[in-house]
Amino acid sequence: MAIVAGFTGVVIAVNPFGTSRQGDWIGFAACMVCVCCFSVNMVWSRVLTRTESPESLVFFSGIVMVIAGGVGMLFHAVPLNWMAVGGLAAMGAFCSAGAICFFVAVKHTSASTVSQYHYTQLITGALVTFLVWRELPTIWMLMGGTLIVAAGLYIAVLAKRAR
Repeated sequence: MAIVAGFTGVVIAVNPFGTSRQGDWIGFAACMVCVCCFSVNMVWSRVLTRTESPESLVFFSGIVMVIAGGVGMLFHAVPLNWMAVGGLAAMGAFCSAGAICFFVAVKHTSASTVSQYHYTQLITGALVTFLVWRELPTIWMLMGGTLIVAAGLYIAVLAKRAR
């Protein structure tokens, strides 16, 4: 029931029927693919961290991203200015630091434990969005986020009791 409640919270937070732009559906579909890929990555990473270091996993993941991004850039290349280059460099640094921490986490604990911390992305995402773009979260995001966090905490408490 908690998983269903959490997914319901996602639907409420995204509010797909309250959108006015058709292109938003592409973003929703991309997010679903992202979640599926990340879930496979999380489980697979747990196995890989038994023999590989977090740094090597980040390095090889980065190489794959460079190749995939390079191929994508061939079809959608745009000129860069210094501000964009700085933003991309910062994004790469945050992504690398986060990936190293992720691989260290899945090496030392279960993927299910690590996944519980991903609920904090709602809070950090809302905070960064406000600080950078001065955009307040919608009521839908707050309601859905509350449901997602409540479901996640409930699952975490049940898992702790089961141990």
